[in-house]
Amino acid sequence: MRKTLILDELGEQSLLLPAQVNRGLGANDRVKYYFTLLQTARGHADDPAAPCTDLRAEREAAGVDDPGFDEVVGGSRRKGRDLYLIPGAARLLPLIVEALREMLAPVAAAAPEGKRHAARLATLIDALPACAGDTLAGAQIDAITRAQRKLGDSLHLLVMDLHKALNALQTRLAVENLDGALVYGLAPADRPLVQAFMAGLNATAPLKFDHPGLDTTATRVGERLVIQNDIGTTDTHVLVAHVEGMVTTLTYTDVHPRRARFFRSLFDPWGVNWDAAAARTMAGLEVDGNYQLCVGRHVAGDEGERRRYLEFLASRIVFLIDWNRARKRLHQFLKMSDCIAVITWAANHNHGHRAFLQLGGETLVYEAIDYAARAPVRYGERLDDILGGETVTGFLKFVLRTCAQGLLAGRSERLIRDEIKAELLNHFHRANQGTLNIAADHAALIVDLAEAVRDALLRATTSGEAAAQLAAQCKVWETRADALVGRSRDLARRAAGAPSIYCRIIELADDIADHLEEAAYLVALAPNLLGAYADDLRRLADLLVRGAQAYVRCLAVLATLHRGSPRDDVQDFLVAVDDLVDVEHRTDDVERELSTALIRDAGDFRQLALCSRLAERLETAADVLGRCGLTLRDFVLTEEMNS
Repeated sequence: MRKTLILDELGEQSLLLPAQVNRGLGANDRVKYYFTLLQTARGHADDPAAPCTDLRAEREAAGVDDPGFDEVVGGSRRKGRDLYLIPGAARLLPLIVEALREMLAPVAAAAPEGKRHAARLATLIDALPACAGDTLAGAQIDAITRAQRKLGDSLHLLVMDLHKALNALQTRLAVENLDGALVYGLAPADRPLVQAFMAGLNATAPLKFDHPGLDTTATRVGERLVIQNDIGTTDTHVLVAHVEGMVTTLTYTDVHPRRARFFRSLFDPWGVNWDAAAARTMAGLEVDGNYQLCVGRHVAGDEGERRRYLEFLASRIVFLIDWNRARKRLHQFLKMSDCIAVITWAANHNHGHRAFLQLGGETLVYEAIDYAARAPVRYGERLDDILGGETVTGFLKFVLRTCAQGLLAGRSERLIRDEIKAELLNHFHRANQGTLNIAADHAALIVDLAEAVRDALLRATTSGEAAAQLAAQCKVWETRADALVGRSRDLARRAAGAPSIYCRIIELADDIADHLEEAAYLVALAPNLLGAYADDLRRLADLLVRGAQAYVRCLAVLATLHRGSPRDDVQDFLVAVDDLVDVEHRTDDVERELSTALIRDAGDFRQLALCSRLAERLETAADVLGRCGLTLRDFVLTEEMNS
């Protein structure tokens, strides 16, 4: 009923005529039941002993839903010589008037006698009794229900005349179904235009799946072809196209400004000239009666372009159905602008969003997150916080495309859900691999630092300046290593569902970089104090280089390890871990030997302090390398090889 309000507001009464005629005929059935109810109630009051009918069957046949009317006849009684108490009579009279107005609406709009009948109704309404206390006089009931013209006009006579006019209108309309559109009064040149519109509509209509809507009506009004589509069930959601010459004017109403902007954006390739969207208010509509009015004009260069535009226009309508609902569902995983970009992409690629909603909407994605994420997603955290906006945008495009293509192809819902889970699992895996790549870059810097410390010790006895230059370079590498730790933490925040092992390893290994950078600084601080102990320190540095290289091998092999990996790959990984542990043990031995010699033989406290501090930094770095290796080994044997 409210669709007619907005069409009437837009001045499209011609499109309402078939529906108004149908409603008028329904109102005819109801009002005749009301007349029968009044007459039967009066008859029962005159002869209470006679068999009583409740007129239930007549009520149901007339489409009146209120079972309370079934008590009217039995409850009626006389209150005087010509006065009747009829329960509900005060409610019946407004219903009779309402039904008559519904019958009059199409007649007044399209029949020559419409004005005369409207005047009759106004006069008869003015003459209706007040019906105080549900009482009516017999003469008043007669004035309403009599059908003898010689006795004067009555509501019943008006009903008879309006019914006759409605039947004539129905015959004149001669509604035809043209490729799914209900059409009437078309000119021959209009038919191919309506067919072009319906070709576009029917091409994408399957994407609405089980949602109602997309009913189309077309007629000619003067020089214009008028095509209307009801889109869906929302009261103010109406689309009307006027075609006059090569100009197609699209009038579109919507209660959601965002959806109106989205719809206008779909026409960007066609050069449609849109008037500034105007906010309107109308009583009787939802959302406080507020809606957006959009008017866009397209001028075709020739007949072919005009048809193609109508076809395109109609093909976009399905993407308006449940648009706001889809936007809200997707917003749980992505910021608003990206959500609208995903929906727009799905429309432009003829996938749409209805299949996504049909299959459960956000529950599809949450199921995939539960499957793919090894750690639970924190409450209130969106998926783009975990994987990043660009990644999630791509994933949700995949979801909408897979849902639409899967349902259209008849694939099982289980298969579609599994495809979505597998895709999200890949995204989490790639996020995890990104952290591993950062760990590998960090490990390469550790190798550079270890080699620099070794080289500084080699050059310390010949060139203090060279040792200082290497120390400065080590500071640069250590700063880069810190930056990689920051990157890994950022990625870990975005990839909360991925294993955190690599982020933990990078943070642990960063202590190695700190120790090695400090060792390089100590060498450059006073290279002339190393003396006879330089050889033992170089042995420690050589072991650190070997350990750092083994750590790089661990990460390189780990990038390819999984359950079912070749035995040789697993063996290479375990050998690299064993090398790390061996380096840690051997540096312990060398550091103890050096400490013993320093305590026994060092004659300068500065030499003792410098060499002891250097040995401690190198040995501690080796200890951390060993812990990194054992941590990776435990992860591989307990988790990675079983996943």
